[in-house]
Amino acid sequence: MMNWNQMPSDEGKTKSLLSFQANAAWLRANILNGSSHMLRGFAQVAFPPECSVCGSPVNQGTRICQTCLEKMVSIKTCCLRCGMPVPEVLPNEDCIRCRQHSLRFGRVIALGFYDGPLQQAVIKCKSRSYEGLRQALAEHLVVKLNSRLPDIQQHRPVLLPVPYHWSRAFTQAAPAAVSLARSLSRLTGWPVANATVRRIRRTNKQGMLSLAERRENVRGAFKATAPKRYLEGMF
Repeated sequence: MMNWNQMPSDEGKTKSLLSFQANAAWLRANILNGSSHMLRGFAQVAFPPECSVCGSPVNQGTRICQTCLEKMVSIKTCCLRCGMPVPEVLPNEDCIRCRQHSLRFGRVIALGFYDGPLQQAVIKCKSRSYEGLRQALAEHLVVKLNSRLPDIQQHRPVLLPVPYHWSRAFTQAAPAAVSLARSLSRLTGWPVANATVRRIRRTNKQGMLSLAERRENVRGAFKATAPKRYLEGMF
């Protein structure tokens, strides 16, 4: 008889579920990528297509169901600078979160807010088994960028994924930011500037920190590496 203290915690159950889903996704993807038509047919029967976020049935070739997609892609009024939601009665450029701050970027455009299905998708994207999900998110992000910035191609965009610390190469985590940037590059033709910035020290997980702690956590963690010379050679 199992002692109640030995029962797995909710966090443990969540990790076990994500691990099972990741293994199933990896197995299905590798069988479908094989050269045998028989194996691909078997995979489609044994592993019918399902939403990579919630697991509900979807059509062949679809990664994210319509229900999850509608919850992920935000249509709320957002600040034109920091991307955070603002009341509809206020102008988009008048945000109480950033109006007093001097930001070193022009604008933030996000696919949605980090909660619900999008939060689940981002967590799964950190697993190597969810390459298809990262590609699907890239496709929807391109649609969002083109809708918010119709003339974006005129600005010659460059994709700069947030780099991992070199020690992450020894873990099971996938280089999600790099993978997402490469998917965006394949869809748009925009170059990926991997070598322009590097992370010079390890940082704690941002999700466990307050806003002030997050700022301090990444302060001085990145260093530019000859960005001008590198970018000039890309065009």
